Amino acid sequence: MLLLDAKSLGGTDHATPLHASNDDVAGSGRDGLLPMRLAACGSDGRRERSWILLPIAGPSGEAASPSTNGAITTGAVMALKVIDAGGALSLEPGWVSHNLAAPATPITVNGVVFTLATGLPATSAGRGTPAVLNAYDGATGRRLWTSEKAMTTFASPGSLWTGSGQIYVGAHDGTLYAFGFNDERRSTNGE
Repeated sequence: MLLLDAKSLGGTDHATPLHASNDDVAGSGRDGLLPMRLAACGSDGRRERSWILLPIAGPSGEAASPSTNGAITTGAVMALKVIDAGGALSLEPGWVSHNLAAPATPITVNGVVFTLATGLPATSAGRGTPAVLNAYDGATGRRLWTSEKAMTTFASPGSLWTGSGQIYVGAHDGTLYAFGFNDERRSTNGE
């Protein structure tokens, strides 16, 4: 995995990353990597810390990642801490979600990480499994909430988004699911 500076991708020579990890950090190697998203989570009461949230397909490597929420057999979301030691960046395993069937790229709202097990079938002839939405404390990986069996079919990996105090999931059968969350930006007096 490479960590690049958005202002100067690959440095002045266009070939030098800020950080390059070995293949074991993500557990499943190159074949299991899916797109990642950078997020800041500060719910642990300390200054905000940067994290990389990485959906992985397949089992995670036990030596490379903490087993925060149990064994991973089909996929998960791994949270890696971005450590800045005097300008030298490195990645440190933080936590791993529960086992997720075909995880989508997670989203973060107010320090809460929302993960979607899309349940997408491995082949076009497959049946898939119902999608499941989970909410995790972004700093600790403790699961705060799960949709359990609220959704009845699988979802597309690109069908997870947020807006207006809701998390939305679009299901394969055309159903749109909306789950509410506490939006700290709204005033407490109902305005």
